[in-house]
Amino acid sequence: MHQISHRALDDQYRLLIVDVFLENAGEISIRLKKAETWVQQLVPLPPSVRASAAGAKGLARPGGNEAAWPLLDRIHTQDLDHTKYVINPKECDQFRHNFAISVEVKTVQVYTYFEPIDGGIGWKLKTTYDMDASPAAVVDSKPELSLEAKVSTVTNKAPLEKKHPSEQQPPDPPPPTLID
Repeated sequence: MHQISHRALDDQYRLLIVDVFLENAGEISIRLKKAETWVQQLVPLPPSVRASAAGAKGLARPGGNEAAWPLLDRIHTQDLDHTKYVINPKECDQFRHNFAISVEVKTVQVYTYFEPIDGGIGWKLKTTYDMDASPAAVVDSKPELSLEAKVSTVTNKAPLEKKHPSEQQPPDPPPPTLID
């Protein structure tokens, strides 16, 4: 689950605080390889997205179901030591991220992806957050990011068969560049 809030830093930037809570709802320990979290601008509508929406292409990228929302700040990547980083059954962990966001940005999309050590497709979570909400407002995304479904699939059965990348459901890629 994402828990999101923000605070003013100065007259140009706000601090976006993103807490990601991850729970192992299964019966078997989970080892993670990597965690990534990033923020994308939705409103005001970025010029590149506005051009796509106005054109014959529509809002979504060709072959996709979402617009190419621009990346704000940088991608927070945590390479986890799978020999030490374990979420045991019925345990929860928290990952905190801080992003500097321009006061001109009104609405953002927060995206988190967890990659398992076994090479499975992982878990992803997206939350839309309104920056014009009260700075003390906290938005919780639902449902909680739970590993239960993957635990039984990955651990209680034969190892997952490696598939061609086009047959997997990879995380949505972040935009290639920052906006100024």
